[in-house]
Amino acid sequence: EGNGLFASKKAKVLFSNCEFFGNKNPGIFIDDEANPVIKDSKIYNSTNGINVGSNGKGQFERCEIYNSSMPNVVIKEQGNPTLIECSIFDSQSNNVYVFNKGFGFFNKCKIFKSSMPNVAITSNGNPVFTHCEVYDSEKNGIYIYKGHGQINKCKVFNNSYPGIAISDKSTFVVEDCEIFDNNTGVFIDSDGNVDLKKCDIYHNGEQNILIEHAAGSIHDSRLYGAMKDSLVVNEQGNVTVHNTNFYDNAECGLLISNESYGKLINCKVYQNKEQGIYVNGQSRAELTYCELYRNEDSNVYVRNQSDVTLDVCTVRHSNTYGVEVDEEANVTLLDTKVYRNETDNYLISENSVVKKMEKVRGVGGKEETIEIHADEEFMPKSEIFNEGMQKLNSMIGLTEIKEEIKNFIMELQGRKKLESRGVYTSSKPTLHMMFTGSPGTGKTEVARIMAKLLYGMGMIESNKCVEADRSTIVAKYIGHTEDNMKRLVKEAMGGVLFIDEAYALANGGENDFGKEAVDVLIKAMEDNRDNLVVILAGYQTDMDELLKMNEGLKKRVLFTLELSDYKP
Repeated sequence: EGNGLFASKKAKVLFSNCEFFGNKNPGIFIDDEANPVIKDSKIYNSTNGINVGSNGKGQFERCEIYNSSMPNVVIKEQGNPTLIECSIFDSQSNNVYVFNKGFGFFNKCKIFKSSMPNVAITSNGNPVFTHCEVYDSEKNGIYIYKGHGQINKCKVFNNSYPGIAISDKSTFVVEDCEIFDNNTGVFIDSDGNVDLKKCDIYHNGEQNILIEHAAGSIHDSRLYGAMKDSLVVNEQGNVTVHNTNFYDNAECGLLISNESYGKLINCKVYQNKEQGIYVNGQSRAELTYCELYRNEDSNVYVRNQSDVTLDVCTVRHSNTYGVEVDEEANVTLLDTKVYRNETDNYLISENSVVKKMEKVRGVGGKEETIEIHADEEFMPKSEIFNEGMQKLNSMIGLTEIKEEIKNFIMELQGRKKLESRGVYTSSKPTLHMMFTGSPGTGKTEVARIMAKLLYGMGMIESNKCVEADRSTIVAKYIGHTEDNMKRLVKEAMGGVLFIDEAYALANGGENDFGKEAVDVLIKAMEDNRDNLVVILAGYQTDMDELLKMNEGLKKRVLFTLELSDYKP
């Protein structure tokens, strides 16, 4: 008629391999600092399996707690039990209910099959779950309402409602977890707040994360495989995202809408079925050091009076547009590259604006941000430059390469315009380049053309292009290789030094003199950056390896052209 076990007033007792069942009150009731230990036991068919309150504790190891008419585990009033390797399941209510300043520590537990949320946390409850699995609820996996808590190294999956729902000023920390195959992965609303770190959130039936009238921070995570948009920030929501990848989602990587705000730092957004990031409804977004690429619709889509800033980002290889701006929206590109997008790099509707900006220093040394207009009128008009452009345009194929070279030229001309207005850029642009591609893709010819273009722009003193490869540089005897490289550098001074199959300089082994050549080359690239352009060429994978092996080269080569095989 009462409890199976009632522990109170600092009581300590051990039960092992027992069964507690068929009680009208909780199977085990603990309060008043009691601390019983229950091992390898079954607790079932009672009102509650376990009820801990009033500073009660208790330790449960390898127990099964199931089939209660009310929550299987109730924790309240600073109760703080520890449950280790327990199975908590088949409640007609919640499997775990923590409220009224209850705590609780759950380690390596399985919490599953409930008609209400598997775990409910309310009224300043604050439990901790680690290495647990929470699954197969008819509603939420974990529901937090005016509560708190954290989960670490847990899996939350296959719940009919959002795997984790955080509401009404609740705060919740989710670290190193997997959240998948739920209706929605994580749902935050009504001033709730979530802090996600090192999580994989994937394959959820709608969004991976949905934030409405709430806030969240996401760090070092992956969001992929959602059946809709992966991350949605809506209705004045707010999110900050660091070092996170969004990919392979059925709709957008990110949707920021209805007066919401998103800040992304060092993120990648790629291979989504619709836009990479879609900002709508008077919302704002700031992206810094981000990469957006290979999305099936526009990499960046901004509309309806929204405002987006991309700072030191790359936007490339969309199946449609790199940046699409519509309905009085604004985009600011600060030191950002937009290139190789299939339909066009930009689609800008009437009454919308895209500004290209660059950090510069004025005569007084103060750093400012200045707009660069990359218009056709900035293109140089010299005869030698026109000759170079004609040769470039006459080459078969290379559509994307031609566009990249044109953008590169306009960027350089933009810098020259700033200088003519008494402003100089924060650093002298390095013009050293890398051309990658198979033999026969036109790398040598493009290098010769680049010499003409740079000379025609006044960036170098001569249009000569000195050509070399390993056979003309590396000698058999000590000191000769160094002399050969110095000779080539001297010959190319004022123009372009083109080194084909440059990776071969580093492939000769310990007794080879190729390293001598690389060391001389790096010094020449730095000491003569105002009067020499070095173009290194070779296969993509080999050139990547060369840069990995030589940090000095990597730091000095900032412009790369990838010449693909010609396809009629």
